[in-house]
Amino acid sequence: MTEPLRDDDDHNDNDDDTEPRSTARRAIVVGAIVFLACAALMLLPLVIPLGSIAKFVVAPAFVGACAGLSIAANALIDRRRPRR
Repeated sequence: MTEPLRDDDDHNDNDDDTEPRSTARRAIVVGAIVFLACAALMLLPLVIPLGSIAKFVVAPAFVGACAGLSIAANALIDRRRPRR
């Protein structure tokens, strides 16, 4: 019979997912995806005339594009920061 797991068991915390460089790389990709998706949404009224409702599409898309750039830029800074 196997021994049940306990909360105080030692776990292997050396996963690649917790590596700071890996996390920064993932955040850069997420930021780029958010930026590109929001930029495409922001340019949507140029392709499809939406009339007066376009401002309700462009404004949140602009905020999302700024957020995506911010995420990517901060992750890039974290990735280039020297390790201690």
